[in-house]
Amino acid sequence: MASPLSPPPGFPPAGGVPASNIWQTLQSMAQGLQTIGATLKAGVTISVVLPSYAVASLPATATTGQMAYATNGRNTGEGAGAGTGCPVFWKGASWCAIWSGVTVTS
Repeated sequence: MASPLSPPPGFPPAGGVPASNIWQTLQSMAQGLQTIGATLKAGVTISVVLPSYAVASLPATATTGQMAYATNGRNTGEGAGAGTGCPVFWKGASWCAIWSGVTVTS
C-alpha cells in the first residue's frame, strides 16, 4: 500500500477541525474505496431486491428503465391468472417482462 500522503499546502481547517484530522479521514475513505474496488475486480455477487407489486398494482408511470418484480406476472407457458412472477422494466408506456420486452400480464 502507498505511504500516507501529507495534506496539500494551504489545506484549510473547516469548522475548527484540524486539517490533519480531515486529511486522515479522507485518506481512510480513499483506502476503503481502493479495497472495495479490488474486491469488485476479484468478483463480488451483489443482490438487488426489487420492489414487488401485483401486475394490477404496478405504478401507472415510472422512469424509463426502472425495474420492479411483478409477483403474478406471466412467464412463457403460464395461463391467464396463473402467473408465477417475473422481473419487469418500465419501457416508457408500460411495464414489460425483462426476457420478452412484451407488456406484462397476469
